[in-house]
Amino acid sequence: METSPYTFTITNTCNTFLSYEVILGVTEETTMNSSYMAAVLDYNAIKTLDQYEAKTIDGYKEGYILQKGSLSPGDEVTYNLRLWMDGSVTSLDSMNKSFQSQIVVEAR
Repeated sequence: METSPYTFTITNTCNTFLSYEVILGVTEETTMNSSYMAAVLDYNAIKTLDQYEAKTIDGYKEGYILQKGSLSPGDEVTYNLRLWMDGSVTSLDSMNKSFQSQIVVEAR
């Protein structure tokens, strides 16, 4: 929690109320097992990715819903994401592995 977060803002520029999901999309280039990665959005509970709800996203190997929310027209919300290798992972589990991901926001 002491590292600098990845900070991003979601803004509703529509004229209608909308619901959204913040999803961590794991790219196809990832070779690390996602269950070895821990994530926290703002100051929610720290969880390994396999503890989040999974979601299929086109173009991604895996997807994990980090947050669900809603915004009124003109409203915005800012999130801080921290992501790291879980402390229980051994060097043998992670040797020569990589983890690449992107934030995907889906609105409905």
